[in-house]
Amino acid sequence: MWREPNQNVPDQNFINTPNAGGNQQQFNGRVDHNISDRHRFFARFTYWTVDDIGMNRIGNITAGAPSHQHTHQAVLGNTYSFSPTLIMENRLSFTRGYYDDLPPTLGLTTAYTVRHGESE
Repeated sequence: MWREPNQNVPDQNFINTPNAGGNQQQFNGRVDHNISDRHRFFARFTYWTVDDIGMNRIGNITAGAPSHQHTHQAVLGNTYSFSPTLIMENRLSFTRGYYDDLPPTLGLTTAYTVRHGESE
């Protein structure tokens, strides 16, 4: 079901500004430890998640697909001072991102695809 045109412009006869919404959360943790005056260590962990609500861009009964994103990051750091002019620093990091975004027009036939002869 398509909504009635609300603009009098050829090929752009409907304009809609959908409400976007969702939840975002981020958690961070860090530990610093001085092993000695010359040796320092740290560890950091970050978890970030975004859960977006699907937007109804067309303004009909079919809303867009929701989006879920989750990211994990961990970092380890090690610093050792051999002398005032010689320092060794090591870092190890890991990042993992998960995204399951789907196109908001999944399963819809739009005027563009019909006009240009593309398949559904």
